[in-house]
Amino acid sequence: MSLLSVRDLQAGYGKVEVLFNGHIEVEPGELVGIVGPNGAGKSTFLGAMAGSVKPSSGCIEFEGVSIRGKKPEDIVRLGLALVPEGRAIFTDLTVNENLLLGLTGRRDKSGSAKALAEATELFPVLSTHRDQQAGLLSGGQQQQLAIARALVCEPKLLMLDEPSLGLSPTVIQDVFSVLNKIQELGTAIIVVEQRAHLIMSIASRTLVMREGQVRATLTREDAKDETKLAAAYFGTGSDSE
Repeated sequence: MSLLSVRDLQAGYGKVEVLFNGHIEVEPGELVGIVGPNGAGKSTFLGAMAGSVKPSSGCIEFEGVSIRGKKPEDIVRLGLALVPEGRAIFTDLTVNENLLLGLTGRRDKSGSAKALAEATELFPVLSTHRDQQAGLLSGGQQQQLAIARALVCEPKLLMLDEPSLGLSPTVIQDVFSVLNKIQELGTAIIVVEQRAHLIMSIASRTLVMREGQVRATLTREDAKDETKLAAAYFGTGSDSE
C-alpha cells in the first residue's frame, strides 16, 4: 500500500478550477519532485492534499484512509505536513516560539523535547538564534526554520512548496542536502520546485505539470536529456507517463 495515493483530483478557488487531473503515488521514504511552469497548478495540488484548498472531486488517501475534506490540522496530526511557499513563519515570534507552535501538530505529545532537539540538530543555526525574532533571520534561515517547524510534528510525509525561492545558490545546496538527510531518516518527501534539474537530481521521479494536469513523469536520467525535459515542461512533442 502506498503512503499517499491521489487520483483524479480537481480543485480551485471559488468557481475557478485550477487543478484538473491531480494524481500521485508516494511510497514510504520516497522523494518525489513536481515541476512545471508558473500557473500549472502545483501549489494548488499541494494545498488540496494538505487540506488548505478544498477539492471539488477526486480521491486522496493517506495510509489507505481518505483525507479529502479533512481540516489541515487533522491532516497534520495524521502525519502529512506542508511547508508552504513563502515559509509562513511568525516573524514577530522568536525562533524557539515558532518551533514550539509546530508541536501543536504532533499526534503524540510525549517525545516533544526529542523532536525539537532532532530538528535543531539538522539546522544548527536555529540553536544559535533560538531567542532571536524570526523576522530578523535571513531568507535561508527562515526557510530552515519553516522546515524544522514542520519536522517537530514528526510527519511521515513532508511536502515543500518552492523551498529554493529567493535563496542564494549556496543556501539552496545546504537546504537540499538536509532534505536528503530527512529522507534517509525515513520521511517521505514531495517537493514542488522551479529548478527542474535540481529536484530531478535527488528525486526518484519527477512529475511535470502543465495547465492543471500531470502531463509526464521523468526520471533522474531524463534530466540529462534536454530535449525530453523541454518537451515535457513546455508541451513540445508528445506527453509521456
